[in-house]
Amino acid sequence: MSDVSGSLISSDDLTGLMYLSAWMNLAGAELADTLDAMLRLRTAIVRAAEMDERTEPVPLLPGDPKVAALNLVRYLEDLFRRASVSRDLRPEEVAGRALELFSA
Repeated sequence: MSDVSGSLISSDDLTGLMYLSAWMNLAGAELADTLDAMLRLRTAIVRAAEMDERTEPVPLLPGDPKVAALNLVRYLEDLFRRASVSRDLRPEEVAGRALELFSA
């Protein structure tokens, strides 16, 4: 996700699901765990870029976990891009800070 020059996720749901599936496989995660982790990652990115947590929307999750996960992937990609731009940080800086906060 640290490459903000272009979208990793196309409008093709299959592409997004493949990225998500690969990440889940590498992490050994179930879908429910993945949703929780992505919401924690959202908080870490917001804090890493010192964005206002009160004004950054929290994504609404639909009932279908697959759709929810795909929506979160797209949301996080956009959030990461906005976080980098908002503080004029290199993507690597945002990613490093977010990883530290996520792992803490």
